[in-house]
Amino acid sequence: MRLLLILMLAAGLVRAESPASFDHEAYVWQRRWTPELAAAAASMAEVFAGYRALVGEIDPRAVVRVAVDWPALAAARRSVTLVLRIPGAMPDIDAAAAAAVLTDAHAAALAAGATVTGIEIDHDCARSRLPAYAALLRDLRGRVDAPLSWSITALPDWLHSAALVDVLAAVDASVLQVHAVAKPGDGLFDAAQALRWIRAYARVTPKPFRVALPAYATRVTQDDTGRITAIDSDAATMPVFDEAARELVVDPRRVAVVLRRLRESPPPRFDGIVWFRLPLVSDRRAWSIDTLRAVIAGEAMHRPLRAERVRIGDGPNVDVVLRNDQRVDVLAPPAVTVPRGCHDGEGVAGYRFDSARARFDSSAPPLLKPGASRTIGWVHCQGSTAP
Repeated sequence: MRLLLILMLAAGLVRAESPASFDHEAYVWQRRWTPELAAAAASMAEVFAGYRALVGEIDPRAVVRVAVDWPALAAARRSVTLVLRIPGAMPDIDAAAAAAVLTDAHAAALAAGATVTGIEIDHDCARSRLPAYAALLRDLRGRVDAPLSWSITALPDWLHSAALVDVLAAVDASVLQVHAVAKPGDGLFDAAQALRWIRAYARVTPKPFRVALPAYATRVTQDDTGRITAIDSDAATMPVFDEAARELVVDPRRVAVVLRRLRESPPPRFDGIVWFRLPLVSDRRAWSIDTLRAVIAGEAMHRPLRAERVRIGDGPNVDVVLRNDQRVDVLAPPAVTVPRGCHDGEGVAGYRFDSARARFDSSAPPLLKPGASRTIGWVHCQGSTAP
């Protein structure tokens, strides 16, 4: 019987293991706590095992503290990790000031009844600064008198440095970021590249690690030479089309691929997912709440957008409108074809009309939230092709 089972396993007829299960956490990165944010932390507690809340930032000009709504996090009854952000370009860091932010946040959280389990440092420094970063982490741990687990956010670029070993030795865990803006033309997230980074990182780290996945968009502005001059992921900024800027969105279907692969074949020491960031209805750049729930639940994400033509007045010109009738966010297609009888068009909002191919093309199609519509241009239609 044992021999038969071994032969069946070898032939792939029996699965040796069922898909892995892991929990999900979310970054609460908003710097201003509103009633909407507090309500979101409560309503999403059934989805997330914990929250990683931004408590402060060591800015080159000053120490910025976030007035966290600790009673709201306590009411959510989920574990909380205190996150301190330190800009990557900072050459000198005041360890005493950083420790004070963490110590004060910890005391305030405990006073409100929140369950604090960890501290995380978010410092995207250059590879050359990793030895100094390892020393900073050791210094900080000695200054914060609290029995908490320490973690860092880690960059894939650090895999090329031998100093990464010393950085990881200074903490108990880490969170690998697999979304970044390197070349705007490459987008914000690549599923295949993310999986390669995750596997490579698992071979290096001796400690548990999570993976940070994106559920947001960011706006990248470039000058005439192609140099990036600004990156804006602010939730309050309304995305407006600009020739010098590109809105980089993340297709939920591509992120779902990474989750499926991690469930099917989790790497060693992989400990779960952290989503950036906790979604709000007012957050124009974040996925909708229903979309994030659907991706986490593993629901099918193949949903097309409906393109329709709307007559402009009584003439032959019509607007081409993309409409999302689904309950989840859907990435608009990069190409939208119109009937051959439609010509002399013009694209808007990042789309250009190709009269030879009778279609609208975009190199950065938008992500449409449930019920949303987007006019991508107009065309001149005659005869039976007119709506």
